[in-house]
Amino acid sequence: NSGADPSKPAPVAAAPAPETARIIFFRPSRLVGGAWAYSVVEVEEDGRVQEDDTRIGRLPNGSYFTHEATAGIHNYNVTGPMAVNLAEDRLRIEVEPGETYYVEQTVRMGLITGGFRLVPSTQEEFERRRLRESVPRETASEGSSN
Repeated sequence: NSGADPSKPAPVAAAPAPETARIIFFRPSRLVGGAWAYSVVEVEEDGRVQEDDTRIGRLPNGSYFTHEATAGIHNYNVTGPMAVNLAEDRLRIEVEPGETYYVEQTVRMGLITGGFRLVPSTQEEFERRRLRESVPRETASEGSSN
């Protein structure tokens, strides 16, 4: 038990390292797809998720994680159950060193099937949510169970 107040968002460090940008990926608690955790992957310019794409973090329902990214243009998408992974769902973002960016996983409704996409968001929207930090699997298995 961390003793953290669940009614307040977990604190996020003040600033990224000088040569990198911080991206905070978050997923508000929702019924749609709520039982599954999705992964955020860095993808190529075409936006399609490939087997060898780098998974940078997991987003269980009602959670967030932080990612340090080098300055420049990055492309991200979502993978997991019910994630259709359309190329147009990718988020293309240019980040500058020393800055913090907020990205929300949202639901994309479809005629037959929906999916999930990543969209730019704000610090205010992030702080409005009651989210818990997503811990990588390796770390979670070493820590205490909740």
